[in-house]
Amino acid sequence: MIVWSTRRPVGVNSRASPADRAKSYPARVEQENTQRMDSERIEQLLRESFPDAEITVSSDDNVHFSAKVVDAGFDGLNRVARHRRIHAAIGPALGREIHALTMDLSTPAEAAGRETS
Repeated sequence: MIVWSTRRPVGVNSRASPADRAKSYPARVEQENTQRMDSERIEQLLRESFPDAEITVSSDDNVHFSAKVVDAGFDGLNRVARHRRIHAAIGPALGREIHALTMDLSTPAEAAGRETS
């Protein structure tokens, strides 16, 4: 026996206007989407998570960014773990407002070793 249902899944209303559907999005998402990301904002987010780090963020077009972070907290962490900490600090903007982020992440000892060579 086959049972057909004419009920729509909960939360789906194809007859709703685009304006009505837009009202259902959380206000925070709309606010985040309207806030433009720039080098200063990214640097601020990183400084909140890495207060003792040396941080430099730059961009030519406010879409493709380059960040250099030197922090003692990276000691003992591999590259993936360091990148995850940066992703967590920046949050959901990575992938929306930020199209690309090149990262140079090192400890103070690693950074000093590069300068002498």
